[in-house]
Amino acid sequence: MAPTVQDFQKEIHYILASAQKMEARSIEINSGYLHQRVGGYLSGYNKMSTCCNVMKKTMQPGDKILRETATEDDAFLVIHYQLPRELQ
Repeated sequence: MAPTVQDFQKEIHYILASAQKMEARSIEINSGYLHQRVGGYLSGYNKMSTCCNVMKKTMQPGDKILRETATEDDAFLVIHYQLPRELQ
């Protein structure tokens, strides 16, 4: 089954919350890594454009894109997320 927007949102939240619990000041998330954690990336259920869109929508002031994707289907988006942050 192909990953959904909610699947990506849940996993980003989990990664951010885990880093925050370890008192990290920031974390960088790569779209390829996120998509592999959620599933489907190499199994025919490529939802990389959805993954990248969710990552960008999760950004807050102070976060920054470190590496942009060449196309919506590649796995090279990297976002630097500042911590701590309000997690909902």
